[in-house]
Amino acid sequence: MLETTRYIRKKFDIDAVQVTGSNIHEVAKWVDGEVRSDAQGQYVKVRVHRPLNDRQTKAYIDDWVLYAGTGYKVYTPKAFANSFEQVSGETNLVDTDNLPKRRNTAPAPVEDTEVVGVVEGNVVVPKRVAKKKVS
Repeated sequence: MLETTRYIRKKFDIDAVQVTGSNIHEVAKWVDGEVRSDAQGQYVKVRVHRPLNDRQTKAYIDDWVLYAGTGYKVYTPKAFANSFEQVSGETNLVDTDNLPKRRNTAPAPVEDTEVVGVVEGNVVVPKRVAKKKVS
């Protein structure tokens, strides 16, 4: 008989905002993106780390944009409601006119990286890592 063990997914905190017609430009500033339009309407083009498809980089009105440790993500209202619940009473004000440049975590440019062997289990896997700075 197979014995399994139950686990709970690790909790992580996020900052999130729902895109509206009145805040779409502020959201674009927050994510260092831009407001664009297509056949579905206006959206914020969001720099997302490893998107699975183009839709995951487009925050339309009513979508949610969140910031977690790995950068920005876009969620539809249904996906957001299924994944997150509000922390009671916690809100943050963000001055989008005074944001630090490029808050999003993005992969390092290829010229600033090198391929090294990383041991995973019994296998050496090639990985691209940031080059070490020599002082």
